[in-house]
Amino acid sequence: MINIEYTMTPQETVNTTMDFLTNRPFLSSMFLFMRISCLLFCMVFALSVFTTKSARPQDLATIVFAIAWLLYYKSINRWIIKKSLINRKFYNMDYKFKIDEKSIFCRLHSDNVINIEWKKIRHILKNKNGYIIPLTGIGNAGRFLWLPTRGFTDSSIEQEFINLASKFKLKIKNI
Repeated sequence: MINIEYTMTPQETVNTTMDFLTNRPFLSSMFLFMRISCLLFCMVFALSVFTTKSARPQDLATIVFAIAWLLYYKSINRWIIKKSLINRKFYNMDYKFKIDEKSIFCRLHSDNVINIEWKKIRHILKNKNGYIIPLTGIGNAGRFLWLPTRGFTDSSIEQEFINLASKFKLKIKNI
């Protein structure tokens, strides 16, 4: 049995949520569509300015916002997520995990309990700071569990987690 305890900060939640969202097929394609649209807006408005030799204020504003979105869309979305967490009074939260051969048991901040069987997990995402476990099912759509590498007391416990995931043939995707 693997026991993991950690306190999650709002900034860590923001970064993890952004990694989770950008790896969901629908949202990933939506971000791609937005980037392509912004590029097209910039090119069309630039062409319009050069051919008509006149730029209206709304044309310039559109180009500025499109360029800002292209360059800073991840930062903008992180800011939106962080504001949402602050509005919901989300602060440091304590998590306790018990991982065994049957399931992943998680007690969130107070009495909120999640017990996910290994067979209900499709894949695991790994970033530089830990593991994102997307939850499946109608009630869990858009939710995930976060296991930071700082929560593992040593590398052997992390390896034990990886071995359990491979036992259930779960793909660990590096992001």
